[in-house]
Amino acid sequence: MQFKFKLYIQIILTILVGIEVHAKSIEKPKSIILFIGDGMGVSQVTAAIMNNVGSNFMRFTNGGLVLTSSSSSWITDSAASATAWSTGVKTYNKAIGVDDDKNDLKLLVDYASEKGMSTGLIATSSITHATPAAFVASVDLRKKEFEIALQMSESEIDLIIGGGLKFFLPKVDKGERRDGRNLLNEMKSKNFTVVYDMEDLMSLDREKTEKVIALLSYKAFNKRENPSLKLADMTKVAIEILDKNEKGFFLMVEGSQIDWEAHDNDYKEMLFQLEDFNEALGVALDYAETKKELLILVTADHETGGLTLLQGRDKSREFNEKWSTHGHSGSSVPLLAAGAGSELFGGVMEIDELGRRIISLIKNR
Repeated sequence: MQFKFKLYIQIILTILVGIEVHAKSIEKPKSIILFIGDGMGVSQVTAAIMNNVGSNFMRFTNGGLVLTSSSSSWITDSAASATAWSTGVKTYNKAIGVDDDKNDLKLLVDYASEKGMSTGLIATSSITHATPAAFVASVDLRKKEFEIALQMSESEIDLIIGGGLKFFLPKVDKGERRDGRNLLNEMKSKNFTVVYDMEDLMSLDREKTEKVIALLSYKAFNKRENPSLKLADMTKVAIEILDKNEKGFFLMVEGSQIDWEAHDNDYKEMLFQLEDFNEALGVALDYAETKKELLILVTADHETGGLTLLQGRDKSREFNEKWSTHGHSGSSVPLLAAGAGSELFGGVMEIDELGRRIISLIKNR
């Protein structure tokens, strides 16, 4: 009996030492890029790959699944999901950066700024939309986009690229703010470079540009009408500006309109948005090959449309899509990881746990 007891102790100690050695062997990232495919479930990723517009999804080395429920519902919305990433705390649907009691929460951008990291947000929606908003603002309802724009302009963020010009300008300057404030002029006084179109964004001197806000449309992007609005180009510019910081950076990139096309059950247009998202993934993955301290994460806030892929009539690999809803579903969403620290992002986890793991990497640098 004594021999068996000693043997058990030895086995436990061996396991614990192995865990400690493994933890020490995991390379901590200096910089993190979080890609959000809004509304992108497992079926959406599968459809992108099978339709030859998702090749970069296949390049990830680690991954798992994320359960997306909010504190108020099994089926979440983008606001609650983004708040869970940004704070590590679950909250109610439509909440931005606040808990169930509407108390302000500490945001991921604040943690990163305390560590001297540069920070950036990119979205193909208005930049004040739910997902980007939750990284820099705290309001009780996501629709308060004028307040979100104000908090964004006063935050520690270094780079903003998206739509939503109307939320930053007063009516006298052809915006829709009723308080008369021109937030872009105020940001200029804080050394922000202000950009209004893609051509000017691409021509920025990235070595000299420290802070930039690029509002490239009045509302959300219309990528069909303006094909120059490529998420891949925006991602490349952002990385090159932010990566000058020796202390690293955090960048969130959202393919916002995957969700919108799934709401419409428009399979073709959803694939168009996924292709744009996939190209942006390629930019980051290529960059990571030369920057070994970069962690790239890909996930979604929720699945939209209840998409199912069914076998076609013949024996080919073609399939027929089937939608079950025009709303969100409660299906789990993919989590993909590559680069430094990617081993920490495998398995199945709740969405707030994903947020806590990202924040922990930033806090414990």
